[in-house]
Amino acid sequence: MKKKTRLLLLSVLAVFVIAAALIGVGSVSYFEGDHSGIVRQWKLCSKNIVMRSLYAANRIAPFAGTTDLEPPTPLHGKGYSYQDLSHPYFDTVRTDPRIRHLYQDPRMQFDDFVEMADFLRDQSPHGRSTISHSQRKLNLLALLDLADKGERFTCGTMSKMLAQMVQASGNFARLVFLFGHVVTEVWVPEFEKWVLIDPLFNVHYLNDKGVPLSALDLHRMINAGAEHNIHPRPGNSPNTVFTERAPKKQLYECYKMWFAVSFFDKWVSHDLPRWSPYGSPVITGVYYNESGKKYDAVLYYAKKAADPSELYHPPKSYQQDR
Repeated sequence: MKKKTRLLLLSVLAVFVIAAALIGVGSVSYFEGDHSGIVRQWKLCSKNIVMRSLYAANRIAPFAGTTDLEPPTPLHGKGYSYQDLSHPYFDTVRTDPRIRHLYQDPRMQFDDFVEMADFLRDQSPHGRSTISHSQRKLNLLALLDLADKGERFTCGTMSKMLAQMVQASGNFARLVFLFGHVVTEVWVPEFEKWVLIDPLFNVHYLNDKGVPLSALDLHRMINAGAEHNIHPRPGNSPNTVFTERAPKKQLYECYKMWFAVSFFDKWVSHDLPRWSPYGSPVITGVYYNESGKKYDAVLYYAKKAADPSELYHPPKSYQQDR
């Protein structure tokens, strides 16, 4: 048994060495060239190898701080659950003087979540972010402190901030990765569905009946050529980026290619290092593609959903599997 374990660990180490070389060469090529083609695919594949190897190694000998983590996605087996919304940090969020006005209504509705996105866009105009990778894992209130000092945020950071604001209201939220963009999906009890809000562009989308759309809805409608049935609703912040011109067309292309739901939402209860596979979209993201074309999501994400219902269960159905 010891010999088999030793061989397995040596195999994992060998993969690390190969992947490190790939990342090293790929990173140099990436910064000297563009973001497309074989260089992009090389980097995505390299990160996939590293994170899969770390995940396999962690299952053999768990890293510190990961022994109590559940399966990273529902597709990894039963036992997955979303963030515990009773965490005491959320009490601190709800009573913060800057945002406590957003939590006055005990029965939050979709318009309340839209107002949260408007608030975030007010606090931070669109522009290049200067914060480091280590700061991007900071929680909501620390990030708002940076916004008070004039910091600007990327789509991933803003989507995480909105998700935590929603969690503080007692509702579930998660990140959705697109081709070149990140947005937030919120479980909205009034519609009994996951609904998408884009806090960076400060926009959400409705169908002809006025029902907010999810990433899956947009993916299907855009691939079916039904863009005319999508009704964008930009927010009221003067910093709103969305327009009916170029950004709209570019955004629709992001939804058309593929999308990936990230099932890691435990930023509050688990402050994981950047290299942890349990916090990486490679392992915690599950992608879906109905476009009929093969895009590079397959090189990056470890899991693909064969059926979109695997991604769109009500959140409490996962909680009951614990």
